[in-house]
Amino acid sequence: MRKHWRLGALAAVAVGVAAIVILTFAGRKPARLNLLLVSIDTLRPDHLGAYGYAQARTPTIDKLAREGVTFEDVITSVPLTLPSHSSMLTGLSPLAHGIRDNANFRLADEFVTLAEVLRANSYTTGAAVGAFILDRRYGLNQGFTYYDDDMSRGRQPSSFGYPERTADRVTASALEWLKTAHEPFMLFLHYYDPHAPYQPPAGFQNVAGGNPYDGEIAFTDQELGKVIAYLAAQHLLKRTLVILTADHGEGFGEHGEQTHGLLLYNGTLRVPLIIRVPEASRLARVAGKAVRGTFQQQPARTIDIYPTALEILGYKQMTDVDGRSLVPMLEGKTLPPVVSYFESMASYFSYRWCPLRGVRFNE
Repeated sequence: MRKHWRLGALAAVAVGVAAIVILTFAGRKPARLNLLLVSIDTLRPDHLGAYGYAQARTPTIDKLAREGVTFEDVITSVPLTLPSHSSMLTGLSPLAHGIRDNANFRLADEFVTLAEVLRANSYTTGAAVGAFILDRRYGLNQGFTYYDDDMSRGRQPSSFGYPERTADRVTASALEWLKTAHEPFMLFLHYYDPHAPYQPPAGFQNVAGGNPYDGEIAFTDQELGKVIAYLAAQHLLKRTLVILTADHGEGFGEHGEQTHGLLLYNGTLRVPLIIRVPEASRLARVAGKAVRGTFQQQPARTIDIYPTALEILGYKQMTDVDGRSLVPMLEGKTLPPVVSYFESMASYFSYRWCPLRGVRFNE
């Protein structure tokens, strides 16, 4: 198995950072808010009602948007599942954490995940993932006391080759865990259904005129709605920060790529980001006005989720990460321009084509 790329010096620094992060946060008293982090694989924002798609059947996500802040210009670091989630959960670019492709890479133990920080501060941490590519062998289970990656009764797609399980099974796992989880908790949900091949279940095959991709999204939205409904029924939602995003989008042949992973265009790089701040947070109202239902047009990145979540939960980001907190945006402020790095190394590792790298300058 090919080991992932990293410099020895970088690894040594990361070990020090790990200790600093946990010790720094462990000595602080956070607001005792819960966290629900939802990643819907391969979800393009322009296929959601909250982003103006009239044919969408996404009432759960649209309601989260009405009750939160919708970020309109968000990009991922890599249009692949494992590298993107590695960045999402560490706040680091692929240049730092070294996960450059789905195959033959593993997030090293010295990199600190969001779950590790919260677990060090007495959070109960649970996760339910929808595809084998986030199996614990790839390292993203770090910090989770419960990490359900059981694909034994999942389906084996005819393409891509990754066993997966449908959204109803992910939701069932999440609800079972929530029944025993104590507050404060972090729950990470990964739904894989919108990933190719698109096979929506009965009752969702006629969404958007029979578009199977939209049908998969609608089914996922329904299952996510069950988790949100449970939190509301148990009076937990008012104390739970909800962050919804995706690891990457989908090409749909717009630039000659039907799915994703090889090319770097907005169709595969741009993702949704909705942050619903709970009523118990001071950020629920800014300057006396509710932040509910607002739109944020300033550019953001999925690597910003890590520091943003920590700050909303009551922790100031004290260490070096590549992402930055978006809390100032929630407060109505303008952040300075930032350079966004993105890459696709899959073409190199799979076909020995020239790797693709890019940066976006946000002004």
